[in-house]
Amino acid sequence: LTVGRASLGRRRFCEGCGPFITGARKKHNQFSMDRTPILTEFLSAALAAIVVLLLSLLILPPGLAVISGLLGLAMLVIALADSRCFIVPDLLSLPAIVGGLLASGRLLDPASSTLVSSDHVIGMVAGGLGFWLVRVAYAWLRGQEGLGLGDVKLAAAAGAWVSWQELANVVLLASSLALAAITLVSLVRGESVSATDKLPFGCFLAPSIWLVWLLGVYSRTA
Repeated sequence: LTVGRASLGRRRFCEGCGPFITGARKKHNQFSMDRTPILTEFLSAALAAIVVLLLSLLILPPGLAVISGLLGLAMLVIALADSRCFIVPDLLSLPAIVGGLLASGRLLDPASSTLVSSDHVIGMVAGGLGFWLVRVAYAWLRGQEGLGLGDVKLAAAAGAWVSWQELANVVLLASSLALAAITLVSLVRGESVSATDKLPFGCFLAPSIWLVWLLGVYSRTA
């Protein structure tokens, strides 16, 4: 089972997601939302956005709620793009890395003595390097791409936001959600999963980043 790819910088875009995803190419399959009615998809995304914003406002102080809302909405857009086109947009994943690092220091915590926490820098490196090594190992063993660069960048963003201590929780949550989704799709549609099927892992990794970060911040501020 392989997962989605990153944009390659070409001047093309997926008609299913729009021109903001630079370099996207349409790659739908049975795990794509392409078979979901557009109204259902729109309503689901709107509901998810409302939940992100309300939950942020209800459990976090105003300043952190704004950051949580922005992160949650960005991760939601990434999840939607990857679920439709197997693309993790650089336009969102790269700024998310920078944002996560800046959110780890005195910008959000005036009591902090550093601008960027070293734990989050380590997390960024561990996430990006770890996923890159998996990508290289899979390509070497199977002779084909199994993990997209978009997922590598998103994993780096995960480590930047949650630090190396919580990075494993993000990956575990994303993997559990992906496994549950595969099982559900197979049961509902009566389609078996093969080793050549592509899975939009960013669709599960992105919301996991927001949720683990949210719970971590809440536990420290409650």
